[in-house]
Amino acid sequence: MTEREEILLKIDELKGRLNVLSYSDISQIEKLYITVFRVKIKQCNCGKTDKYRDALSEIYYYLQKNKNFMEKKSNYMLKAGVILQMPSDINVYTNANLTDDVAERYLKDNIKRENLFQVKPEDWMDRINGKEKTTTKNKNDNGNKKNSSKESEAQTVLTPEEKNTEAKHPDILD
Repeated sequence: MTEREEILLKIDELKGRLNVLSYSDISQIEKLYITVFRVKIKQCNCGKTDKYRDALSEIYYYLQKNKNFMEKKSNYMLKAGVILQMPSDINVYTNANLTDDVAERYLKDNIKRENLFQVKPEDWMDRINGKEKTTTKNKNDNGNKKNSSKESEAQTVLTPEEKNTEAKHPDILD
């Protein structure tokens, strides 16, 4: 059974209790939301129960729409509000579009910036040093090993709102 199927089974289980959510149900919904979207559930002006009901619906419809979503999941996760941008690349990377290759290329050029990542695989140092990658759930063996002076000037851009969020919630996961 894939991780996507396990999440859908948990959602089916929680559907029956949506009107009376326990604290463990709420905790489970929060963990599912972080697993799928890699961010905390957004605050809203609706009631507490509605917030989690909406989050569960959002997870369900997203997984139905993106059947291969869990196959693309990266082994790296940025801290809340962190955005990566490299001068040699026009793209901006967040948890939503971060791949193993991009994270490893960034860390190879900016090893002191490892603190921007909340989750890294155990063998991340071996990966960026070019040693043989071990088998993981999400393989990405794109051997791009450029090392230009432009790439070593990679930047991290945070909006003022994201800086405040990171200061209040330094750890997303428990």
